[in-house]
Amino acid sequence: NGSWLKFYNGIMLCWKKIETEQPFTTEWGALYESPAVYAGDWAQNFIEIPQVFAGGGGSGWECFIEWSGETTATNAGKFYFVRPKSSYSVPVSCNIFAIGRWK
Repeated sequence: NGSWLKFYNGIMLCWKKIETEQPFTTEWGALYESPAVYAGDWAQNFIEIPQVFAGGGGSGWECFIEWSGETTATNAGKFYFVRPKSSYSVPVSCNIFAIGRWK
């Protein structure tokens, strides 16, 4: 589920890395996107929806992250990888970082 760091003042940081292989066969305008990737639960629960930052790419493959905005206080939600070329199998990764309150 990742890692976390809690501060006495109530701020908490959570982060995780998701590595996967995805097909890029769904057209999205001039681009291609992967199926939805579910990021799973946070390492620790927040008391409200945190602010989320995500970035990623592939090993030698150009792509970016399209975040769905379905984040909750307990779950990171889902996202899509997007790239300019169609492919049936691309190794990609996403680093997810959240900041919010634990108390």
